[in-house]
Amino acid sequence: MYGGGAPAGQGSGGEAPSNDALYAAAMMAAMQDQAKPKYSKYLEGLLPLALLIILGAFLAAKMGLLPGSMFGMSKTIHVLVLTDDPNAPQIQDLVSAVAQGSGEYLGFTVEAEPQSLIPSDPLYAETLGNYDVVILDQINDKSVTDTQRDEFVKYVKNGGNLIIVKDSGTCTPDYGCMGWGGGAIMDMGAYMPVRCISSTGQYMCHYGKPMSNVRMYFFSHNSELNPAGAATKYFPGKPANVQINPLRGVVVGKNGVRTAVFYSYDAQGKQLSDSASAIVLSHSIGISNGTIAFVNFDPATKPFDAVFRRLIYFLANKGGFV
Repeated sequence: MYGGGAPAGQGSGGEAPSNDALYAAAMMAAMQDQAKPKYSKYLEGLLPLALLIILGAFLAAKMGLLPGSMFGMSKTIHVLVLTDDPNAPQIQDLVSAVAQGSGEYLGFTVEAEPQSLIPSDPLYAETLGNYDVVILDQINDKSVTDTQRDEFVKYVKNGGNLIIVKDSGTCTPDYGCMGWGGGAIMDMGAYMPVRCISSTGQYMCHYGKPMSNVRMYFFSHNSELNPAGAATKYFPGKPANVQINPLRGVVVGKNGVRTAVFYSYDAQGKQLSDSASAIVLSHSIGISNGTIAFVNFDPATKPFDAVFRRLIYFLANKGGFV
């Protein structure tokens, strides 16, 4: 009437579909529906759930709860190793150890750089700020000057993470080896989560008798540092046939919290009475943005190098400790 297209329900030729054509179309649709697999409608309903599972796994990997390699994700953690002898075999072993093993599972890679730190070397918090984690691991000269100490503190206050290995930093060029005084202005003691000094002020950090057949005990099943997982508080599950030479005379300071300790065992598997704090973390030292950690073992010692790698990972990612 208005010169437009065919009325609704009619073909292009202006004729309405016949009843036979409508019946044939309905039969065809029914046959196609019957041709679908028996459980297709249930599978279609599971598709949104599958997408949610994949999304959850992706987020878990991003948070470090699942292998990041599942999704091609990898975080690079930059680590600076400060030492009096960058070419020492212990330091080279440390650099190699932190870049191996559990890092592949957790979805991160570590780039570790050894650098000299002796009293005459300059140290700047701004430079340290280029690294996620700074490790102080001194072999022979354990000295840290007042200026170097202050730069360490600035780095941590700005959100940095400092790991002290054994008795590193227990000496100063001016006052000698006094340990960590837990408040003495001339050493690192005011900022350490542990103390290592006698009541008379004499140096008392020392290596006691070696601990053989040791394993690490975590104070919580939920400790992210435990490679064995939440199923056990011990790593390894049984005493490892290794020998540890921990630093003796170390006590947890008021600002520290123990995460794990070493226990030793005799040949029959009986736990001996001696123990040594394996990892102590700063808790409340007026440095809220960063963390200072103390480890009482050689971080390149197997199997405990795996624990040390996890410590680096969770410090760099501001992981929680329990």
